[in-house]
Amino acid sequence: FAATSVIFVVTSLASPPPDPSRVARYCWKSPLAVIAEKPLEGMGDPRVIAALLVAAMVACYVIFA
Repeated sequence: FAATSVIFVVTSLASPPPDPSRVARYCWKSPLAVIAEKPLEGMGDPRVIAALLVAAMVACYVIFA
């Protein structure tokens, strides 16, 4: 872990910063934007799967706790 952390920091400091417009394509406007940014696309949508997993964890906690 320490070695890779040193490599990461040295590489970051040695390379020029990326173009802000390019970085903006990969960043959310806010943490909640990822949830409400576009409509659900069906059962395969990661937001639906995440909600089902949370519901399953709550159900397991209620049943087995």
